[in-house]
Amino acid sequence: MTRRATTTGIPLDYTAGGITGVDVAAWLRLTPDVADTALLDQVAAAVTAWVSRIQLVQWAPADPDTGVVVWPLEATQGATMLAARMYNRRNSPGGSQAMSDLIVYNPSRDVDVDQLLRLGGYQRGQVG
Repeated sequence: MTRRATTTGIPLDYTAGGITGVDVAAWLRLTPDVADTALLDQVAAAVTAWVSRIQLVQWAPADPDTGVVVWPLEATQGATMLAARMYNRRNSPGGSQAMSDLIVYNPSRDVDVDQLLRLGGYQRGQVG
């Protein structure tokens, strides 16, 4: 199967590698005056570093014009969702949130993120 490419040579189902705090703020629909941009940038950088080490991204091609590794779109989306989850987690360091008389526990894994990043039970089998 031949992938169509953009004018820069990057296949359409890939994007420039990594996410930014702006990407996470957009996903969370935060306005610039409400967003803690330093924290968003910090979380985005940590997630970008971690995701760049997983198999899905390690096998990604490089942009022929710049040599920069590009990420599959599902990796970019998964990274954005993971960073948003980590940003929101700052309000619940113990894994639970109290809302008046109710306690809400945050699940330890997000199935959507696992599927997008091919983690856990969603990893593809490999030989060797």
